[in-house]
Amino acid sequence: MKLTILLSLATLVLPAFSAPLEVKRQSGIPDAATITRLAPDLGFTAGLNPTGSGDCDGAVNGTDGKPVKIPCACPPAPNVYIPVRASSYP
Repeated sequence: MKLTILLSLATLVLPAFSAPLEVKRQSGIPDAATITRLAPDLGFTAGLNPTGSGDCDGAVNGTDGKPVKIPCACPPAPNVYIPVRASSYP
């Protein structure tokens, strides 16, 4: 008898605890401030030691001990990169 009453009460009370809460959700689209906070500073600037054929020295050395070649436009400056990223979300 006590078990039946306990189960009946649990059946009435538990749905109240599982009622959905109103949660304020973000849009999922980051703003420029969030991107600025998350985008790391790469520690080097574009155009380092250009070869004349569109590639420049990168920030790391390859297995041969020479800098890895990257496009001279890489990496973009943060004041260029962040607005582009912020505006590229639908």
